[in-house]
Amino acid sequence: MAIQLTLEPHMQIGDAAEYKSLGRLGSGARLFQYKVGGWPKGQEVFIRDMRATDATGRWRISRNLREWEGDYESAEAALVSLQAQVSI
Repeated sequence: MAIQLTLEPHMQIGDAAEYKSLGRLGSGARLFQYKVGGWPKGQEVFIRDMRATDATGRWRISRNLREWEGDYESAEAALVSLQAQVSI
């Protein structure tokens, strides 16, 4: 059975009081990190918008929240890359 990965809202900048548990953002909020859902048990993978810390302003992937890899136009593009890795 194929693993289906998903983007789960994890961190945002902005109005946290309006953040809904279903992943909707409040007005003025910007999501900057997702947890990848569906990843094998015992492993956590995150996708982050690096605009605040990296001059490239691109999305990167981390398996440990210390080292970031890749260079993607969007969170969705990073997820497609991860999906290809688990579908091999």
